[in-house]
Amino acid sequence: SSANVGSYVGDVVTYTLHDGTVSGLASNYSLANGTATGNITAKALSIGAPTIASKAYDGTTTAGAVTPGTLSGFVGSETVTTSATGLFTSNGNVGAGKTATITYALHDGTFGGVATNYSLANGTANGDVTAKALSIGAPTIASKVYDGTATAGTVTTGTLSGLIGSETVSATATAADYSSINVGSYPGDDVTYTLHDGTNGGLAANYSLADGTATGTITAKELTITGLT
Repeated sequence: SSANVGSYVGDVVTYTLHDGTVSGLASNYSLANGTATGNITAKALSIGAPTIASKAYDGTTTAGAVTPGTLSGFVGSETVTTSATGLFTSNGNVGAGKTATITYALHDGTFGGVATNYSLANGTANGDVTAKALSIGAPTIASKVYDGTATAGTVTTGTLSGLIGSETVSATATAADYSSINVGSYPGDDVTYTLHDGTNGGLAANYSLADGTATGTITAKELTITGLT
């Protein structure tokens, strides 16, 4: 009753008799028609290699946006379309060339192309997960007493934000040497951050933190004097 995929119960079966042996003539016999169930299964399509867009770490194993390849194997001029999603097979952590399983979904197309008349096997592709950029409050550099070096004072970092879910990481920071060893104020001194693994699965490698700046000061060293008369 249809050309589409499905199970067709009670399909009419028509018999034709043919002459046999020992003078068996087909015309001497009759055979009533019958019925049976027939099935049409989906036609397997082929598809070109998919690509996966790079994505920033988000705590899930879901891959970046998948661009499917070109479909082939249609019947006649029929077409259907496909969309695809990817799922990394190992974990969702930062990494390059991570293997993902690609799952396709077919959609009705043109010229009578019905998605359920076709099938498409899952595939694989490689994608990248990049570090998620965090934000941090303004750092401060502790004032230090003149000591004959340009080494900056101790840095106190601001509060980190932008972490995924309940994950935490911590940050330490160092300030670049001042432009002089002498007493003074040194604005715009570069502050370099280092991230460290935290709690609830928080991995430093899954995050990034841009360097910042702060103002540092060197104060005068107090001298003592002895033997004053």
